[in-house]
Amino acid sequence: MSPNHNLFGEALRSLREAKGISLRSLAKQMGWSAAYQSDVELGRRGPLQEKWVRKVAETLGADGDELWAVAVKGRRRPCPDCPLRG
Repeated sequence: MSPNHNLFGEALRSLREAKGISLRSLAKQMGWSAAYQSDVELGRRGPLQEKWVRKVAETLGADGDELWAVAVKGRRRPCPDCPLRG
């Protein structure tokens, strides 16, 4: 896993904690398991698709463009001309 995946996870965790939202509560709001949320925050799973990054940013009252930019840093494109958008 890329160290940049952990940057995204750390940013997500920081936003969540700053809002005083538990991991389980955010996971429930997003419609996925607490285990999945934990894996993303700990860098065990890569950044989400763009629509989910933007949705979680909206849920946390954060800037979707900024959070997406952090997520994109951890992505590996299969080819130079392939789009990054998910």
